[in-house]
Amino acid sequence: MIDPEAYPSWLTRDVRAVVTKVESVLAGQSDPIGKARAIHRIFAEMGFHALLVPQDFGGRGVDHTSAGLAYELLSFELPGTLYGTLTTAHCSLMIMSGMNNDFHEDRLRMIARLGHPAAFCLTEQDAGSDISAVRTRAELEDGAYLISGSKSIVINHCIADTLVVFAAVPPARGRAALSAFVLDAAIPGVLPKAPYPE
Repeated sequence: MIDPEAYPSWLTRDVRAVVTKVESVLAGQSDPIGKARAIHRIFAEMGFHALLVPQDFGGRGVDHTSAGLAYELLSFELPGTLYGTLTTAHCSLMIMSGMNNDFHEDRLRMIARLGHPAAFCLTEQDAGSDISAVRTRAELEDGAYLISGSKSIVINHCIADTLVVFAAVPPARGRAALSAFVLDAAIPGVLPKAPYPE
């Protein structure tokens, strides 16, 4: 049993504010993409998708313990609804850990300030938990990387504005070859497929 007294007051207040809205979406929305967008929007309005992102970038800037408590309480109150928000939060952390140019900073601000969802693109048909088997490649051409390959499971793929794509960069092999690339989901060549049925 979760003791609501153990949580900071801002957290219980903000969770109460989203529970009714999310439950309304769950009861009234049958389109899975529309449902995913609506749920992400509700969580993003309260900043739950960017709890760990510094306030300078538009996030809430809370510590890891507070973020963990927030996600625990939300998971208890709204089971099965956090996968998109947690994926966006995870992608934000990855962008922050490797942030080295203006594009990365812009994408982080878009996620945190504007509530843009992000997608984590690692799993492939023959490379699930074995990341050394990833076949997607990133080849350096004319000063930019050309990424080719496909992913089989990408949470948020139908609603994402930002993609964090894992690809192998030759000549290295296996895990040592993997790099994460931050992409605008609207660039030519990104071809999302229909979501799996619920």
